[in-house]
Amino acid sequence: MQLLQPIQPMEPIQLPSSETLSKKVVKGGIWVFALRITSRGLGFIRTIILARLLAPSDFGLLGIAMLAIATLETFSQTGFQAALIQKKDDVESYLDTAWTVSAIRGIVLFLILFFCAPIVAKFFNSVFFFFKRNWSLTNNSFMNSQPL
Repeated sequence: MQLLQPIQPMEPIQLPSSETLSKKVVKGGIWVFALRITSRGLGFIRTIILARLLAPSDFGLLGIAMLAIATLETFSQTGFQAALIQKKDDVESYLDTAWTVSAIRGIVLFLILFFCAPIVAKFFNSVFFFFKRNWSLTNNSFMNSQPL
């Protein structure tokens, strides 16, 4: 009678081939790089076209607006996109929540930009009347008190 059984060697675990994984990583990296280069190139072309079409003062005003928008976008990322991409389970139940948070975020960013526009205009010595006029036009259109 044997009290101890001899240990049977386990079968080796089959790991995914490192070549296929490294090839996938390189291929994905190339796609991300190409997407970034294409996006930057199209943005540069758009800037050149706008610079040719707009007056220098209008182009400067556009630059100020884009700076304010980019700053708010940078500091207000929610992280839902990255979380949904990384989640391996079913994400259908989370899509409505992500969309709602994204819509609320957009509305809040609009309100922040809208109410901070006079401050930004004054900081950059821009046309303050333009922003006052926009406020009165928007206010009147919401109240429907005067035709535009």
